Amino acid sequence: MHSQSPDSFFSAWYQLYLEKLCQSKDEYLQGFAAKSLKEVKYHLQHASDWVIRMGDGTDESKQRIKKAVSDINDFLPEFFMTDELDEWARVEGIITDITSLKEDWNKLVLDVFTEAGLELPAAGWGQRGGKMGRHTEHLGFILAEMQHLQRSYPGAKW
Repeated sequence: MHSQSPDSFFSAWYQLYLEKLCQSKDEYLQGFAAKSLKEVKYHLQHASDWVIRMGDGTDESKQRIKKAVSDINDFLPEFFMTDELDEWARVEGIITDITSLKEDWNKLVLDVFTEAGLELPAAGWGQRGGKMGRHTEHLGFILAEMQHLQRSYPGAKW
């Protein structure tokens, strides 16, 4: 259940992002966003249901969801950080201003947490660097696991 809360946070952000991307000047991105929205809405509902279930559940489930949120709290501000490429794409009308999603994201997340009887922790210090390729050592292990088949069987198709 540890991953339910992070999925809820990301799904809320991604749904808002895709809704804005439906207004992109880029027709391919418009189509991608429109097709993806239904799936992302489903993911957000599923993740939100788990947050509510855990918040309304046993003392242990409530402590676990609080720990999950605490573990990722410092990484959440990075959803709304931009770089030069984001700024270029915004100016060109390709994407929205990512920072403008924060207010609606806060409302979506707060609504779920309120229903779950949970409080959102205060904003963390804000991890920075993911968009610039600066990650913790943990990403190396995750990537190695994800790339195992590709490296073991180069050129394989499935």
